[in-house]
Amino acid sequence: MDIKERVLESTYKHASYIVLVWVFYIFQTTPGFLEINGIKPIFIIPIVVAIAGYEGEFTGAAYGMLVGILWDLSSGRTIGFFGMPLTIICFFVGILVKLYLRATVINFSALSVISIFLLTSQDYIFTYFLRSSSGSSVYYLRRVVPIILYSAVFTVLLVFLVKKVFEKFNKRKEDKF
Repeated sequence: MDIKERVLESTYKHASYIVLVWVFYIFQTTPGFLEINGIKPIFIIPIVVAIAGYEGEFTGAAYGMLVGILWDLSSGRTIGFFGMPLTIICFFVGILVKLYLRATVINFSALSVISIFLLTSQDYIFTYFLRSSSGSSVYYLRRVVPIILYSAVFTVLLVFLVKKVFEKFNKRKEDKF
């Protein structure tokens, strides 16, 4: 396989990742889509965590930064509020998979739920807890915990979609050698 074909394959793979992120970003930001009592799932974190696990730490960090900035823009937070932590999380997911974990759907789903927990808890701490709003612990139990649990339901499906994209393009590479 020559360099032109490899660049084209890589372009198609990353274009597929971007389309996947974009479609689920639209689902996540669509008002009322899969909403239950004001609780909506977070779709983009499992996708970007799985990309980081399959593609490595630096590619994962780049996707984490871009998706984090998208999330910042849609949530009305300061640019970098979700972007910086998500970049760091994706970087470490890539390293964990390279050194310690196998690239399985279950591992990436668990890492995704942990990432969702960390990011939503960060949002709670800086938005409610530090402002010492009365009833902030009730807010955490009634809003943040259900968001984490509701998002966890979709993680396996989203990680599986990323796995399929990754396998499709890596299979092509193996077939051509």
